[in-house]
Amino acid sequence: MGICLFVSCEKFLEEKTPGIETTNGYYTTVANIQTAANACYTVLRSGQAYRNDLGKILETRHNDIVVGPNAALRSELLTLYTYSLSSTTGSYEGTWSVYYSGISHCNAAIDFVKNEPIGVDKTTAPRVIAQAYCLRALYYFDLVRIYGEVPLRLKFTSDASSLDMPKSTIDQIYSSIISDLKYACGETSENPGLPVVYENGGDNNGRATLGFAQALLAKVYLFRKDWNNAAKYTDMVIKSGKYALWPNFKDYFYIKNKNQPNSAPLGEAVFEAQLNNDLGDGNYYTTWCLPVRSAIPPTSLGWDGAWGQGDWVAKADLYRSYEKGDERRMYTFLSDTFPDNNANGGKGGYSKVDLDTATYRYIYKYRLDDQTTPWGNNMSNIPIIRYSDVLLMYAEALNEGGTQGTLTQYAAINLVRSRAKISPLIGLTKDAFREAVYKERRLEFVFEFQRFYDLQRTGRLIAAIQDRVPGFKDGMEYIPIPQSELDVNKKMVQNPAW
Repeated sequence: MGICLFVSCEKFLEEKTPGIETTNGYYTTVANIQTAANACYTVLRSGQAYRNDLGKILETRHNDIVVGPNAALRSELLTLYTYSLSSTTGSYEGTWSVYYSGISHCNAAIDFVKNEPIGVDKTTAPRVIAQAYCLRALYYFDLVRIYGEVPLRLKFTSDASSLDMPKSTIDQIYSSIISDLKYACGETSENPGLPVVYENGGDNNGRATLGFAQALLAKVYLFRKDWNNAAKYTDMVIKSGKYALWPNFKDYFYIKNKNQPNSAPLGEAVFEAQLNNDLGDGNYYTTWCLPVRSAIPPTSLGWDGAWGQGDWVAKADLYRSYEKGDERRMYTFLSDTFPDNNANGGKGGYSKVDLDTATYRYIYKYRLDDQTTPWGNNMSNIPIIRYSDVLLMYAEALNEGGTQGTLTQYAAINLVRSRAKISPLIGLTKDAFREAVYKERRLEFVFEFQRFYDLQRTGRLIAAIQDRVPGFKDGMEYIPIPQSELDVNKKMVQNPAW
């Protein structure tokens, strides 16, 4: 692709949601194709999606995290925690709108980026279109897991009369997702698919790659219980050699390692939501998960650090589920002693929690340890798929009947365990290995938007939350469609559970 397609990484991150142009000839210049490509990514940096509302929707509704007793967002989060939702309360109108806006941008790129700009090599337009297919698949994958049946809009339209569209079935939505991802993987005669790496390196941080399309397709197949295809596509990522675990669990979350290679050229991050607080779109979750009014680092360092809001706390059971010596526990949670502006009668200092008796623990995964810029929010990206996820998906797929590729199922899971500094597994029954994978995923991906989905796809959600939602019924795993959308689209009906 050369250097023609994308502006610098900072320009990419600065790109705000542009308007969609349908004028003939608009998508035949370098600058306008850049705009079309960048617009497809805006969901990932939106406060109504990955930076804010997606965390609320997913992390508040499973069984490992509870709403903090002094949470700044306590009232809103309790509505989610108790599944007391409606089409007008807790329906997350902004989330719905942002996702469909992103899908509209993807549809525009797919429908209009047809003609090659003068002077640009022959890979430019196909790569933009492949990215649009990949991101459209990601957005529908999120929507179908959050809302269930939704309208499947696959063509760009500026005609308001076309907004009336019935919901598609879940099978239809998944069929479209798989088709889009196969296109992005280059498995059609129309398009060579996404690149393994971008020639521009850092100028393209955050772009969808072939490895991401393959890993996402594997995850889709995991949800569909298509074990052979889940194993097939995770194995493609493994044998590419482009990804590897960082030597230590904490290394992944250090800001200095963001978008950096390790022993593999693309490091551990298969795909992330690229955030940069200098540009006004930092990672909120550090602040929201820390104790109320705590300052991490302390104010004595010359700036305010992350002023905690205490919105989410982890149950003690999660903290105690780690094996002795598992380094993930140390680096996922706040230590027993932490800077606290409430200490010493409000004068500030340090507070201490007794790890043996505490009923909950504070999550400190998106750390500020090596951040030097004076911001309360974090510069960390939000992981969407890490290489450890690929390994654990592969191990699960093999155990459930998928065909072995590069690694055995034990080799895959033990790479994750070895990095955590715990002993390898061997000789388990199929059922025991399944439970071992579930546990590894639970401990590896705390507050990475994975736990709710894992419970949902494996049929364990109802049992996990029945103590606090005794009236749970089928369909309540999906949140209600916003009433404002039902008012606009007369052909769409609400999920019967609500």
